[in-house]
Amino acid sequence: MGKYLIELEKVNREIKLGKSTVHILIDVCLKVERGEFIAIMGASGSGKSTLLNIIGCLDEPTSGSYLLDGQQINGLSDDALSRLRNRKLGFVFQSFNLLSYYTAQKNVEVALAYQNRKDRSAIAKDLLERVGLGHRLKHKPAEMSGGEKQRIAIARALSTNPDIILADEPTGALDSNSGDQILQIFQELHREGKTIVMVTHDQSIGERAERIIRFKDGRIDYGDS
Repeated sequence: MGKYLIELEKVNREIKLGKSTVHILIDVCLKVERGEFIAIMGASGSGKSTLLNIIGCLDEPTSGSYLLDGQQINGLSDDALSRLRNRKLGFVFQSFNLLSYYTAQKNVEVALAYQNRKDRSAIAKDLLERVGLGHRLKHKPAEMSGGEKQRIAIARALSTNPDIILADEPTGALDSNSGDQILQIFQELHREGKTIVMVTHDQSIGERAERIIRFKDGRIDYGDS
């Protein structure tokens, strides 16, 4: 088992817009240790969410190398990437990405259905109790506050017991009190040994992490670190 869970070496991401090439990530080198809690910060359009998508195997670099837990990600098939995401990665998004017609419990069970887990109901209940929603198992997202929805999303992210939690502006749609509750959950998960990579534009949120990686114009800004 290696020291680094995430290793990016000279990762570039480009897209074509007509005859022009837009450079979103430029020669990004980043290593994240197992059990580390990092915040990726930068202005809108700086490339931080694109980096998170590459770490989460939702997007591919145009060039460069990405090792996840020692495994080369470049060139893997869509099926292999899907299995990897389901096994190693948990996602928490600003917009929650919950299924509106499912209860809180069913939303957490969704990821486990892909693994054919027979105990998914019990796992979902345990995780919702852990994030303080044991009394809201049968409620649907429309009946819940933003903070409660994000706690469902965290429970869902934890349902497959992933090595890494990837959070994209997890407090961006929440009031300060709800946001603080979410960050307390992340800090507790970090103490338990989870690796957490969180994107945020808010300095006070970023300072709750162990380390801040600052982005500017597609590059890591080492001068401000």
